[in-house]
Amino acid sequence: MPKINVYVPDDLAAAVRDADLRVSQICQEALAEAVRRVQTARGNAAELRFSETDAPGVSASLAQRVTPRLRNVLEAAHGLAGAGNQVQGLHLLIALVDEPDNMGALMLTTLGVKLAALREIALSRVDTAGSPKTVELDADQLVAGLTRDAKLAVARAVDVAAELGHDYLGCEHLLLGLVHEPVQPAGGLLVARGASLGALEKVLPGLLAATRRAHADESELAARLEQIEQRLSAGGL
Repeated sequence: MPKINVYVPDDLAAAVRDADLRVSQICQEALAEAVRRVQTARGNAAELRFSETDAPGVSASLAQRVTPRLRNVLEAAHGLAGAGNQVQGLHLLIALVDEPDNMGALMLTTLGVKLAALREIALSRVDTAGSPKTVELDADQLVAGLTRDAKLAVARAVDVAAELGHDYLGCEHLLLGLVHEPVQPAGGLLVARGASLGALEKVLPGLLAATRRAHADESELAARLEQIEQRLSAGGL
């Protein structure tokens, strides 16, 4: 049986030895799951690129991985396009900018992109519904009704998530998917405003790491507060 070397930090290696874990079995199961996830993602991306239909199966598959914020973006983009109209890449970009506190918007502001100005330019280049309405999409409608450029952006977003080893599909992936098509309106606008693919790829790791640290700090604080409450309760206070 072929061997694959897996390198881990010293403290993790010591912990694995102390726990007497079946490393080979665990690694095989983890790798098999990762391969399955990547193959599914690549299949979804390929179907989006080459299918001339709405591919409801792809929508249902992606719905399991889409973050709540990205779902909001997709639904808002449909609202911007208006009933009966296809969603374009610029609709996706506008909806992404409008969604509060998402990683894609944070990437843009980190590069010094003015979101309000970006939004106004995008709005001037695409038709939108006069009074955009909130749209709730079923799982099999999530990436339905997209123009060719929007499909390509979502397909590339799926690829990016797989390449980064992420088991979710978020706004950061969609932003990278949009800018990956610089000949399309949304991608060209992003590049013109200073958000090139290379620049966005450079800032993303640091932002993700900072987010993970912040979440870890929040979890640690919550655990400490719970301990304090338990001690107070035990003391009858």
